Amino acid sequence: MALDDLQQINRWHILFDELCVRAGFHDAASLAARYCEVAGNGARKEHDDTTLRNLNNWRSGRHIPRLRSLRILEQVLGVRDDPALLEHWTALYRQANEMGEDSPADVTHSAKGALWLPWPRDGHLRFPI
Repeated sequence: MALDDLQQINRWHILFDELCVRAGFHDAASLAARYCEVAGNGARKEHDDTTLRNLNNWRSGRHIPRLRSLRILEQVLGVRDDPALLEHWTALYRQANEMGEDSPADVTHSAKGALWLPWPRDGHLRFPI
């Protein structure tokens, strides 16, 4: 997939997953090992388990990483080597962060086509005044 093709991706987690594949990280274990190496976490099992869970959540769009983790991912995947890719990566990350979610599974449509969102992730309903 060329950079032009990557520019067509409009969701951060999809871009992240594609970059993982392009970098040769076809499975979460190899990505987790490299991530821990770059992050300086060592090879302790508890780091690997947490990192695997986080990477799977990020790749599936359940959550987005915090900024420190994002910077580590940029280094692991070589995102900073290409200014255009970095700009696209950052824009999609901001968009996902502003939405508070990054998963199309969180948004559904009723039979009439109205947008429906599930219970808020923080557990607090907000009603207009």
